[in-house]
Amino acid sequence: MSIVYSALLPHSPLLINPIGKDHTKILAPTLESYQKVIQQLKNRNVETIFIISPHGSKQTDKLSLNAPLQYEVSLADFGDLSTRLEIEPDLPLAQKIKDNENLKDKLHINDQTILDYGSSIPLYLILSDLPGLKALSLTYSDQSLDANYEFGKDLSSILKKSDKNIAIIASGDMSHCLQKDSPGGYSPKGAKFDNQIKEILAQGQDVDKKILDIDNSIIKKAGECGLRSLIVMLGILNDYNYEPKILSYQSDFGVGYLSAQFNNLEAK
Repeated sequence: MSIVYSALLPHSPLLINPIGKDHTKILAPTLESYQKVIQQLKNRNVETIFIISPHGSKQTDKLSLNAPLQYEVSLADFGDLSTRLEIEPDLPLAQKIKDNENLKDKLHINDQTILDYGSSIPLYLILSDLPGLKALSLTYSDQSLDANYEFGKDLSSILKKSDKNIAIIASGDMSHCLQKDSPGGYSPKGAKFDNQIKEILAQGQDVDKKILDIDNSIIKKAGECGLRSLIVMLGILNDYNYEPKILSYQSDFGVGYLSAQFNNLEAK
């Protein structure tokens, strides 16, 4: 038991039909990737999803762990009043994280019942098919990639000792600057960034090191929101061998939606 599966998933509101409407159909390849992830979660009897989001209560120099008595998915901010879901947090796991000495000065705790949309959308899409799962939501810090990677390594020592089957989900989108009408405007470094991430995952060797070595000037111009989610996840997986596999990539709406799984986890 402990960490049995991991994935990187986009969190576009357009994936939710009442919001995306006809656009949701265009994102069918991404939704198919979600179905593949759901099947893997079933196959591995996952009990808790530990999700890393860019859009929770973010701290400058600390990880932010959201651990209320109950989570609620609400997408009312996107005009969707019908998509709602209650999710049970894994509070015993949250307590173990809070009690860990290595994270004592690196962790901010909050108790926001309404989940941020970076957590809400992946969890809604997954738990609608797997309603029995618990979850725990974490937001990375504004510190460097290296610092967030080290945070992930600290978390790994706790998660891998769990008596439950845990899946790590990094929620995040790639570049928001792929086209002239992209949310972040256009930058040629947007596509360069996305291609670098895809190439690193496709090669499958020294993934964490290669991502940490990406030129910071490219990262800044890419306008992404998923890199630190990914790097915290890779820090957590530092003590594991794994096989990364790209499930899909779409850029139809000027944002890179990359879905990938990190399978066949084996403790080193």
